[in-house]
Amino acid sequence: MMKKAIIAAGVCALALGSLPAMPAAASTRPFASPMQAENPPAQPSRRTITVVGIGRASATPDIVRVTLGVDVVNASLSKALAEVNAKTSAVVALLKKEGIDAKDIRTLDFNIFPQQAYGPNGPGPITGYRVSNSVRVTIRAMDKAGSILEQAVSAGANSVQGLTFTIDDQRPVETEARVNAIQDARFKADTLAQEAGAVVGQVVNISEALSSAPFPLVQPAPMAMQSGGGGVEIAPGMQDVTVQVQVTYELE
Repeated sequence: MMKKAIIAAGVCALALGSLPAMPAAASTRPFASPMQAENPPAQPSRRTITVVGIGRASATPDIVRVTLGVDVVNASLSKALAEVNAKTSAVVALLKKEGIDAKDIRTLDFNIFPQQAYGPNGPGPITGYRVSNSVRVTIRAMDKAGSILEQAVSAGANSVQGLTFTIDDQRPVETEARVNAIQDARFKADTLAQEAGAVVGQVVNISEALSSAPFPLVQPAPMAMQSGGGGVEIAPGMQDVTVQVQVTYELE
């Protein structure tokens, strides 16, 4: 009986020795699930207001752009070409003589069209040729523009098209328009916030929504000549530049 008791005690001791050791103390930090670790609690969103400010500024155009052309119809193609070439060369020479740089004279178009009648049976025989050549000219001396146009017509240009006025350096007027746009945006934001019982705070985001360069002002044709050889009467007027900005402010 004593022997069986000893064996039983040994088995019990072996079984207890194989159990894993328990930690000395349990952790008091709450368990965080993987979902909670990846998605922490969202912070309260800021109250904001977004407005679009519009700013405008004006300036006097200082550049004239115009297309001068020579258009000739002749029964002989070679004669039509010769006449067009001679008159175009005379116009270009006149422009350079008046101080227009070669980079401001660009060939825009050159065309040859057969002239023929069309009947019930289709096109008839060729009766002649229409040849045209045109150059796009930039005139930077506004005070000489009218005189240059009149002299170009006298030199052989029988087509004057697309007279436009524009501003050479648009950056100063664009800057003024942007400043006005920012001021307009702040005024709108203050007005809306006041009606809502809030106060406009710092700028959260700002972007230029739209910046429109001055559109060229097109002078309608035909243009009247001044009496006494004073040149073509032109009036550039004023041009507007419009800038839009979108601004988001924090509300306090």
